[in-house]
Amino acid sequence: MMNPKTSSVDEYLSWQPEAIQAKLQSIRETILSAVPEAKEVIVYHMPAIRTSEVLVYYAVAKKHIGFYPHNEPIEVFKEE
Repeated sequence: MMNPKTSSVDEYLSWQPEAIQAKLQSIRETILSAVPEAKEVIVYHMPAIRTSEVLVYYAVAKKHIGFYPHNEPIEVFKEE
């Protein structure tokens, strides 16, 4: 059986246990405060933050939360 598809980031978060929701909300708020012009979207069944292109994806896995930056943020912060 395939996992259900979400239509929004709020819906995705609501499907997670409360403790995980708090962590995801923290990730979400941190990114959006750093890039206030960004928009939230669902891409590849995961929450994503985008401007003209996706900056970062994040998702819940069985035993961790995955954080997947796109190429541009990696280049910008490669020295750090």
